[in-house]
Amino acid sequence: MTAQEARKRLVDKALTFVGTTEGSIAHQWIINEYNKISPLPRGYKMKITDAWCATFVTVCAKMAGMLDIIPPECGCPEMVRKFQTMGRWVEQDNYRPALGDIAFYDWGNNPTGDNRGTPAHVGIVTAVYTESFVITEGNRSDAVRNITVKVNDSNLRGFGVPDFARWLIDHGYTNIGGDFPVNEEPSKWAREAWQWGKEAGITDGTRPHDTCTREELVTMLYRYHKMEEDL
Repeated sequence: MTAQEARKRLVDKALTFVGTTEGSIAHQWIINEYNKISPLPRGYKMKITDAWCATFVTVCAKMAGMLDIIPPECGCPEMVRKFQTMGRWVEQDNYRPALGDIAFYDWGNNPTGDNRGTPAHVGIVTAVYTESFVITEGNRSDAVRNITVKVNDSNLRGFGVPDFARWLIDHGYTNIGGDFPVNEEPSKWAREAWQWGKEAGITDGTRPHDTCTREELVTMLYRYHKMEEDL
């Protein structure tokens, strides 16, 4: 996995929710997934009636396994503060974001684009063009929507820039074009099940941290089915 593929991993999670409306089953699921985080940021349990743009970003990061580089939060100001503490905050008017960057607004309408107000909204950059980019945002007019924004838009407050290179290394992936994780040992919580799968012939025991294709999944299910038939 490369850094670009890691960015796309986050982007794909965000795009899955486009069209989700407030009050829908998918919206309720987002809120419930956020509330499963332990410990909850600032101890606050989200309600279905709360503003949920930062919660949406957090849940996408959780689904991608990236809460270590995208700080979980239900509020924009606190999420910005956490990015700043991590040293992963960019506040340049001419900054051209990359896929997976976290874009913050402050609705200041400053014509110079140099907004310094309280961040009030947030989303994930999911497409980048020459002079513009797309932000996928939860709670944009009570839904998850794709919004096209020009570079140096007057409403932009700044960007959280997750350290995807560090994420690759911390999670056992090579950082320069590697296809497979460096670490061939499964995580502690998965070791017993992983060993069972190897001994039963369901998996060959390689690539424990890599993603699984649908072909591989069906093959493992088939092997398990055949094992049950033989018992």
